[in-house]
Amino acid sequence: MIKKGDIVLLAAALAAGAVAFAVNAAVQAPGAMVKVVLGHEVYGTYELAKDQEIAIDAGDGAWNVLVISNGTASMKEANCPNGDCTRQHGISRTGQCLACLPNKVLVSVKGAFGDEFDSIVH
Repeated sequence: MIKKGDIVLLAAALAAGAVAFAVNAAVQAPGAMVKVVLGHEVYGTYELAKDQEIAIDAGDGAWNVLVISNGTASMKEANCPNGDCTRQHGISRTGQCLACLPNKVLVSVKGAFGDEFDSIVH
């Protein structure tokens, strides 16, 4: 049987989750570029402001196609076994990532200063 205290506790937990989500969304600044890492090496850095399609040769016949359009990066194609990376949502805010684990490709959004800063506080 649900008691009044259970309902209050559930409402408080939902409110705390909503506040945490809102704060996280407000803190993440829009990104300026994406960095593509293949294995442990930087494959390239690309501007989010420029629409482009990047073919990523992951070696040993593995490949991915990254598309940057309207300030958002997404994985258009990949020849990995399950294709999970192509079903991930597009990324555009600092700290967000796309990953193709079988092909060892990691795409992350960076701020205007790359890895050094995500935003500037005055």
